[in-house]
This record gives sequence, structure tokens and C-alpha cells, in this order.
Amino acid sequence: MSDTASSCSRWCLAPCGRFLAVEVKAPDGRLSGAQKKFLAEIGALGGLAVTVRDWRELDAALRGAGYAAEGMTLFGSGEPAGN
Repeated sequence: MSDTASSCSRWCLAPCGRFLAVEVKAPDGRLSGAQKKFLAEIGALGGLAVTVRDWRELDAALRGAGYAAEGMTLFGSGEPAGN
């Protein structure tokens, strides 16, 4: 499987106004040099740049960055469809 088939990048402006870049990788996927550089640039400019392999890692990263209060549900009441 090629690197492009094993990753997916998503970007958005979080409600707090902070740029959020999420690189979603397959379990065995690795960041390319360009992806590492892009995420580092986002972080250096004050954005949140994370690499995750599943929604649980994304949840942890967002909580760790203060995007959710304790006890707040980010992804509904259960696992996303398909998991």
C-alpha cells in the first residue's frame, strides 16, 4: 500500500479559533517528510497538529489540548459507525 493510500489529512478551524490539522494514518502508516514538515509548521504557528490512528487517539489529543471539558462527549455516546 502506498503512503498516500494509508493516510488522510483533515484541517479545520476549531471553535476557539485555533487551526487544527489532523493526520489520520493506518495502523502501520508512517508520516512522510513533507507531512512531518507541514505538521511542524502548523505547531510553530500556534495551531494544533496531531497524528492519530483511530478516534480514541483523536479524542485524547483534543482533550489534552483543552478542546473538551472533563466529562464532555466529543464523539457522541458510543463508537463511530464502522468501528
